[in-house]
Amino acid sequence: MKTLKYFLLMLVLGFVCPAYSAEVVDKKEEGAKATPVSEESVWTDDYDSALKKARAEKKNLLLLFTGSTWCPPCKMLEREVFSTAEFKKFAKENMVCVLMDYDRQNGWSSKKFAQKHEELSNTYNLRGFPTVVLISYSNLKKVDVSIGLEYKTPEAFIQWVSAFNKSAIK
Repeated sequence: MKTLKYFLLMLVLGFVCPAYSAEVVDKKEEGAKATPVSEESVWTDDYDSALKKARAEKKNLLLLFTGSTWCPPCKMLEREVFSTAEFKKFAKENMVCVLMDYDRQNGWSSKKFAQKHEELSNTYNLRGFPTVVLISYSNLKKVDVSIGLEYKTPEAFIQWVSAFNKSAIK
C-alpha cells in the first residue's frame, strides 16, 4: 500500500513539475531567437561541408539538435551559452558547429539539408532536445553526447568540449 501511494505521488509530480517548469521558462524566454546560420555565424546547417572544414582545420565537430521555437531548454541553452561572446570566440577557434533545428509542425528548418539532418538524428539516436553531439574529426566513431541542460554556463560547456578535444587527440 505504501509503495502504491509513493508510486502515485511520483507519477503526479512527474507530470506537474515539468509542466510548471516549462511554463516558467517559457515566460522568461518569450521572444528568444534561434541561433542564426550565416556567414558571420559559428553555425552552419551543412554537415558535409562542416565535416570537410573540420578535417581541413583539424577541429572537432559540434552538432546541435534543437527546437529553437518551441523547446524551453533549447531556448535557455541558446540564451545562456550559445549567444555569449565567450562561446562564440571558443567555437571559432576550436570546433566546427552544425545546427539542426527541428520545428514540431514543419520538421527540419533547413529544407535543403532535412534528409541529412534526419539521417544524423537516427545515427546519433536523438532522444530529446536539446542534444549536443561532439565528434572527432579524425575518428567519426569517437563521440560524446549531452542531452538536455547538462551544461548551463559557457564555462561548463567549454570545459566539457575542451575535455573531449583533449581525449579525441589520443
